Amino acid sequence: MKTFSPVSATELTDNNHTYLIYANPGMGKTYALGYLPGKTLVIDIDGSSSTLKKHPNAENIFVHKINSSNVWDEWVAFVSDVVRSPEKYEAYDNIAVDNISELFRSALSDLGTKGKNDGVPNQGDYQKSDFVLLRSLRAFNNLKTRKVLTAWETTDQYTSPDGQSFTRSMPDIRSKILNNFLGLVDVAARLVVTKDENGKEKRGFILQPTQSVYAKNRLDDRKGCLVHELIKESDADV
Repeated sequence: MKTFSPVSATELTDNNHTYLIYANPGMGKTYALGYLPGKTLVIDIDGSSSTLKKHPNAENIFVHKINSSNVWDEWVAFVSDVVRSPEKYEAYDNIAVDNISELFRSALSDLGTKGKNDGVPNQGDYQKSDFVLLRSLRAFNNLKTRKVLTAWETTDQYTSPDGQSFTRSMPDIRSKILNNFLGLVDVAARLVVTKDENGKEKRGFILQPTQSVYAKNRLDDRKGCLVHELIKESDADV
């Protein structure tokens, strides 16, 4: 059992935070992982890691692919290994999971296939998937390295305190665990693409919430940043 050993807040490290970036498919979430400072391990769930081969930082990116036909068993084995051997993963500056939305869907489908309901997941499968996804995030948060998760984007109807209704962009995570999941990350950033006056595309992150965008940033006061500036230089520590 771990003994009671508090440390001063001034001694807390700044590079062990957990980030969630989200956007619609094809917006560049996976490619954005290549800009993380230092050495990055990408856990490829949705098969999109091939885009990293052409990244200018490709030599510092390492990929572990989860077998889409056996997602549940492979994911549980992976998380168990993280718990047993954290030092193996802490050798990387960043651990990225790409992506959480597909992880839930594919794990649920896998459970349904292995069940007794003609391939259709039952209510217990949903609860099991919810539990394991949250437990996985808690296990990652114990790692002494930076964690970055990706997710697809969805929308919901948000009602402001004054009664106005807005369509809000948010991470595509099951509603029953959404608040719990988002409460366990330090930054939730929406990836957006804009064009400058010359028509050149620029990719960046929204870091502060609006009535139409879910975001959070409890690390600093930035409202947004370019894709390659998500991790501040003072926090990189590489």
